Amino acid sequence: MKSPQIHPDLSGLSIISPEVLALNCAPQTFERLGLTQVVSGFQPGGERYAHQYLDSFLRDRYKEYARSISKPEASRKSCSRLSPYIAYGNLSVRQVYQAVLAAPVSLKSRAIQGFVSRLHWHCHFIQKFENECGIEFRALNRAFEALDRPLDPELLEAWKQGKTGVPLVDACMRCLRETGYLNFRMRALVVSYATFNLWQDWRLVAHHLAQMFLDYEPGIHYPQIHMQAGITGINTLRIYNPMANAQKHDPQAEFIKKWVPELRGLPLGYVFEPWNISPMEEMMYEFKRGVDYPDPSVDFDVSRKRAADLLWGLRESPEAKKEGLRILKQHVNPRA
Repeated sequence: MKSPQIHPDLSGLSIISPEVLALNCAPQTFERLGLTQVVSGFQPGGERYAHQYLDSFLRDRYKEYARSISKPEASRKSCSRLSPYIAYGNLSVRQVYQAVLAAPVSLKSRAIQGFVSRLHWHCHFIQKFENECGIEFRALNRAFEALDRPLDPELLEAWKQGKTGVPLVDACMRCLRETGYLNFRMRALVVSYATFNLWQDWRLVAHHLAQMFLDYEPGIHYPQIHMQAGITGINTLRIYNPMANAQKHDPQAEFIKKWVPELRGLPLGYVFEPWNISPMEEMMYEFKRGVDYPDPSVDFDVSRKRAADLLWGLRESPEAKKEGLRILKQHVNPRA
């Protein structure tokens, strides 16, 4: 990461004329290939914008990085937002790391230390996937292939469309569809809800999110999906509570109201849990429960207990423990 950057001489390149470029990138070409133009809410692409985002982060935006990293709305500005540019090769991790070293920011800053640690994790997970790329199709801990998660098309489609009846989950899925971005905690939360509470197969969840994330990088995507779906057998099992996370990280429901406008007219408590509204309050706030906004598809507490019991039970099996030892031997440096 500290070795000199390579600056190739591009002066000898033949430049494609605007006419030829326009012909080959015409909308008809995209339609013929079954592709669509980028969504307007996405970050702009290209190396020029990549450097602008990097410069603005190291100049000013990093100051709120540590405080806002888990907040669904504030993190959109305080996080670096460099992941799409790294994924597409507009920037390399080496360029980003050396820019941090050259910037007038202190490496002792908690925010900068946190950011640099994530550059390390970026490379770690990509190497992990390089060593075992089969986890795109099967569980990292093969004992968890025994889990039976039957497809429920209605539940899965409701999750994709942001219509599960759980406000923070729905806000995240709608935001993702329009912007291609969620912070880490919200990504973990939507995977947790789909795989634990809705009990849908992680492969279906991973495939959909891979199409949604503007910064999709297989080496990061699949190891993270496995961790959040609880199928590694070596990581802590985390089943995220969307209501508790909403109250902690979106306390004024700014993010939820932005993406789930159906709830804007309700008092704060009901924005987080609209199913608790009484018939009298429905009339008062001109809100019809289950009509203006759906009731939850599943009972959170019941589905959470079912998933936890099954996964913890399987985790304690001899097969899962044996696989856990294999995973640690292959993917963990004992000297780190």
